[in-house]
Order: sequence, then structure tokens, then C-alpha cells
Amino acid sequence: MQKATVRGEVLQISSDRITVSTREGTRIVRIGPATIFETLGTTTPLHVEVGADWLNVGAIPHPQTLFVINGLVVISEAGPP
Repeated sequence: MQKATVRGEVLQISSDRITVSTREGTRIVRIGPATIFETLGTTTPLHVEVGADWLNVGAIPHPQTLFVINGLVVISEAGPP
């Protein structure tokens, strides 16, 4: 199964699909009963579990340090509560 990332504004949601407006045009993303939905919220380093969580790091270029981290997304292997 090929995985893809779709980034855009959600236009419509039904029980089996999400319609998204992207830079390339409108895309339909099919969803099923096994589709995992996650939500992001504010957390602290105290809630990050070593060996269980993943981090996605957002950064911007910086002339002195190469990059400056401006955001972290914690992805829990356990999924949403």
C-alpha cells in the first residue's frame, strides 16, 4: 500500500471520504473503519515517553546555528486516548 501526504483545507467529510483543497487542486482521501485520527494539543517535555513517542521537528534556517527549532509534534505510539 502506497502512503501519501495530503496537505490542505478540509472542504467536506463523509463516512468514507474527506475532500481537501490543496495547491494542486481538490483531492479526495478515502477513509475506512481502521483509519486512525489524531489530534494535536499543547504538552510539556514531562509527557514525552522515552522509547514510546516520536518527535516531528519544525525548524527555520538560521545563519549561526544552521536551524532554529520552532515547533515539536509529539506522536504517541499509543494513539489518541
